[in-house]
Amino acid sequence: GGNNPGTPPDGALVSQFPVTNADIEAAMDQLYNTMQSYVQQANLGTQVSIGRGNGYVFVSFDDTVFFNGDSYDLRPEGREILDQIAVALDEASDSIDEIRVLGHTAQSRPNQENNVTADRFLASNRATVVTVYLQEKNIIDPAKLVSVGYGQWRPVSSNETPETRARNRRVELIVTGLDVENEANDSITQYYTMREGADGTAGTDTNAPS
Repeated sequence: GGNNPGTPPDGALVSQFPVTNADIEAAMDQLYNTMQSYVQQANLGTQVSIGRGNGYVFVSFDDTVFFNGDSYDLRPEGREILDQIAVALDEASDSIDEIRVLGHTAQSRPNQENNVTADRFLASNRATVVTVYLQEKNIIDPAKLVSVGYGQWRPVSSNETPETRARNRRVELIVTGLDVENEANDSITQYYTMREGADGTAGTDTNAPS
């Protein structure tokens, strides 16, 4: 800041200009392009795929990028990739509403569902490990980081062959941008709004149990 009285404190400049949804979309475009460039330069195209939807960027990682076998210990190569992904997320952090980390497994045997406990914990632990790694980078408000374990129940391929099962074993990131033109414009606000409406401390439902 210096001693110049006309200089605003760090970060104040951003808030002086109204942000529009077009600005958010531009930030999401930049995030997508940055990640896509990194994946191409690092020759990760067969292991990492990136998509762009309305208001979000979607990233899918082959589980071998991050983990060995049935482990949820993050491999050194996975840390390097997340380091680069984190740089891109950091640049877009002011425009991000939420980063959702999704853990998926494959059904090990074509005709037999996985052990429910092992399946759910492996998926959740993998998502959590990636989430923790990103949180420790201090690139975004931790309240905007969510980890979800789906187990084997959201397949993108069959579980008939080793190759198709490999496609189902994955970790995904869904990075959603802020909706600045919506009153409850972020998921954190929506969460507390829903809670207040449900428990009767606010909202209109006077019959809600207290």
